[in-house]
Amino acid sequence: IVAAINADFFNLQTGQDENNQVIEGEIWKGLAVADAPADTGHHGHAQLGIAGSGRPLIDPFVFHGVVLRPHGQRLDLDAINYRPSATSVVLYTARIGGTTPWDSAQATIDIRLRYVAGRGDTSVYQVVSFPMAGGTAPLIDGPVLSLPIALDTGRDVPHPGEMIRIQTNLQPAPLGLRTVVGGWPRLVVHGQSIADSVDRLEGTDRAFSVTRHPRTGVGFSRDSTTLYLITVDGRQESSSGMSLVEFANLMLKLGVYEGLNLDGGGSTTMVIDGKVVNSPSDKEGERAVGNALLVVVSRHD
Repeated sequence: IVAAINADFFNLQTGQDENNQVIEGEIWKGLAVADAPADTGHHGHAQLGIAGSGRPLIDPFVFHGVVLRPHGQRLDLDAINYRPSATSVVLYTARIGGTTPWDSAQATIDIRLRYVAGRGDTSVYQVVSFPMAGGTAPLIDGPVLSLPIALDTGRDVPHPGEMIRIQTNLQPAPLGLRTVVGGWPRLVVHGQSIADSVDRLEGTDRAFSVTRHPRTGVGFSRDSTTLYLITVDGRQESSSGMSLVEFANLMLKLGVYEGLNLDGGGSTTMVIDGKVVNSPSDKEGERAVGNALLVVVSRHD
């Protein structure tokens, strides 16, 4: 790892990030609308994606999923490792932890799956258990399909031995996204700043957009060959931070053609060759964050 910055906004209690997350082609978290309490309008949040070819993209990627059963029945899969509502169908994997999240309302059931094969955006699983109470299934033995208990009428849920196919993808995006991390809001689009309009376009508020804060951002050049990782210190005697308009202008000055704001404030941190090179604003220093964006030199580079 030659460089790193903090990435997505996250829940300070659980550490879970707010947007889709893809690592080495695997969806660690997939959802249609960002899990962002600060965004009361539930806007689609832009995210940085890196395609298998290495091409960077910034788009409000949206998770889509479907469970296909042997006789043509299908269930919409609402999310991976996140439950939008009590009526959602969710696939849980070991990436979220040791067990499926506890269901205090007892409104869900869990069905254990065994991975059989996969190709492209489709994976084949065999159902290996009868429905059990939600929030009790270990994930070390394989993924779990969590369903609303209202579906448990006998024929409406997959049963042991049944082979199912689960298709998942992020749209709009090419197949083969290697990396996805979220942020909020998008600041530079096609070489133009939109920072003075993000309160209206993406649901930020003036306390966030106009007030100067420490900032972290990511962007890339017009020809997509240069990736920019940017941090700005603030909340200290020696540094006041930037508003989003100021931050967007800095991105443009550096050569950013498409730019995205990431989590800032006390999270803002940049590491180069193993050393923190900025001044994090928390009194305790570097903060533990939900996820990070890393620049890695592989053995094949």
